[in-house]
Amino acid sequence: MTAPGTRIDVSVVIAAYNAMPYFTRCAESVLAQSIGPGRMEMIVVDDGSTDGTGPEADRLAAARPELVRVFHQANSGGPASPRNAGIGHARGRYLYFLDADDRLGPQALERLVALADEQRSDVVLGKIVGENGRGAPSSMFTGDQPVADLYTSRVYWTLAAAKLYRRELVQRHGLRFDETMATGEDQPFTAMAYLRARRISVLASYDCVYVLRRDDGGNTTNLVKAAAPRVRILTRMMPLVGRHTTPGPGRDHLMHRHVSVELPRALMLIERERDREAQLKMLSELTDLVRDWHTEALAGKLRAIVRLQYELLRAGDGERLLTVLEYAAAQRRRTPKPPGLASPLMPSEATVERGRVHAGYPFFRDTEADVPDSVFDITGEIPRGATITEVRLNGVATRLKGPAEELRWRGGPTAPGRAGAPEITGTTWAPGRGLALRITGRAPDAPDGAMILVQATDRSGDRRAVRARPEGADRAFSVTLPLDGGDWTLHTRREDAGRISEAPVPGRPGLGPVRRLRGFRPWYGRVLADGGGLRVRVGPVRLRHGVRRRVPW
Repeated sequence: MTAPGTRIDVSVVIAAYNAMPYFTRCAESVLAQSIGPGRMEMIVVDDGSTDGTGPEADRLAAARPELVRVFHQANSGGPASPRNAGIGHARGRYLYFLDADDRLGPQALERLVALADEQRSDVVLGKIVGENGRGAPSSMFTGDQPVADLYTSRVYWTLAAAKLYRRELVQRHGLRFDETMATGEDQPFTAMAYLRARRISVLASYDCVYVLRRDDGGNTTNLVKAAAPRVRILTRMMPLVGRHTTPGPGRDHLMHRHVSVELPRALMLIERERDREAQLKMLSELTDLVRDWHTEALAGKLRAIVRLQYELLRAGDGERLLTVLEYAAAQRRRTPKPPGLASPLMPSEATVERGRVHAGYPFFRDTEADVPDSVFDITGEIPRGATITEVRLNGVATRLKGPAEELRWRGGPTAPGRAGAPEITGTTWAPGRGLALRITGRAPDAPDGAMILVQATDRSGDRRAVRARPEGADRAFSVTLPLDGGDWTLHTRREDAGRISEAPVPGRPGLGPVRRLRGFRPWYGRVLADGGGLRVRVGPVRLRHGVRRRVPW
């Protein structure tokens, strides 16, 4: 137990369920915090684990009784109940909620508490970093913000629980996690903390928390694949924002987060439902919701494909909306998955008139659907400064010719084939610091204008690509492809006169594991699979494991 009279600055609450072996790493990151054991406590609430998480928590508590307290409860089905229990047991001035498969940077708590005390902040966001291919929000971490305005900044775009909260704020307003929600249970809690906070701060200059994509797929958000829980997030959050804000730009700013992020996710999952009656019922529920909180200013903030879905939803036109959702699903299957839901969906057809570009999504200028052209306007989605002299659709380039007042393109993405793909002759780890693959090959029939790419794609859709430039009589090439942490699938791509040829990079039996220093930290690269195409994993070496296995350097 903490010594009497010692002030506990921060209580780290860990809701743990079947989190081994990740929980050990998570707990060790807390125990190693630079803030020191006298100023913090770690509260672990084991939510009925069956994999050894509970005994591991008990072991840590026995070894560090002054720092660690463990509570066991029957499984509740989600992190809300154990987090709420942790709030009840906490004694610190601040609360920090850490998932059992994530970890803290060594100085995270010390820096977060210092900023909160300096600015008298009620909520402090610390920079989030993704690991093992997991994405992390970044738009709110472009720089430190001692005072962040909720209604103009991007802080509302992260509603996950992993933040520092003043416990007095939580207790004064009775803030608790919603135990009725299968996913998104942290959104009402975090949103209300933002709305009630006297001051919000952002610490972007230090990597505070590392969020992990588990190899077993056990992250809570990954387990929820049904549409209904996503619809529930919207029906819970949009009225919450509406009740606690006044009409105007500030409310629209917060609503935009839900309509641009949660709504497309919910609609995508509704399209996958096989029960048509269930689909239409959920769409009807969302129709009532968007009608209740619609403003033209809010709708005007949306990307064209989302705006079209929003307008059909608002009109109660479920059948046409499902047609659009099926179109969007087909486009996603036909093209490589873009990194993140915010990436625009490239139309297969568009019209340019009087300086405006309109996407040829379903029901464009359909007299029966009667959707205004403004809904299809993608002019603002074209990068600023770009000139429309060429349109590239998933690598298929079509030059626009004709009068500038009215130009039209057709063709869209086509399914790539393997014919004509470059031949790979060798794959090795490139020498030197860092981790990169050196790939050699030939493209004997590729003309000078062909685009030859060697690409690596990780599980989140993130891509690395380098252009190969065949030379000589045999059209040989050699490229070096640097890789960051993640699981990467290698393939080649040739684009030539509107045709695409793709093929996996074949595995190489001699491509063994490799170790490199990146900065002062050791990293490794190894082959995951070479049947059907080469896949490699790159990541930092955990030194404890490296020593145990006598990793050579």
